[in-house]
Amino acid sequence: RIESVGWRGEQPDSIAVLLGAAPGSRETELWRWSLGPGERYGSEYGSETWHEVLYVISGALRIEMVGAVQQLAEGEFRIFSSREPY
Repeated sequence: RIESVGWRGEQPDSIAVLLGAAPGSRETELWRWSLGPGERYGSEYGSETWHEVLYVISGALRIEMVGAVQQLAEGEFRIFSSREPY
């Protein structure tokens, strides 16, 4: 259990907390993100071997990727490669 703040947005409710990490063929991390209304987070370039797993606990999340936009509602999830910014 790590519980380390890795990012804060402009909204008071916007925060990313690294909950833990585990060894694998590559590092594996579990984060809890909270984005306040209207808050945006721009990803950094990832490796072709890294993937994101996003699960919406409450509210909704809009994911903008190169050539695609997806809206996730509470209880929905998306798994995708992080090789492109989102």
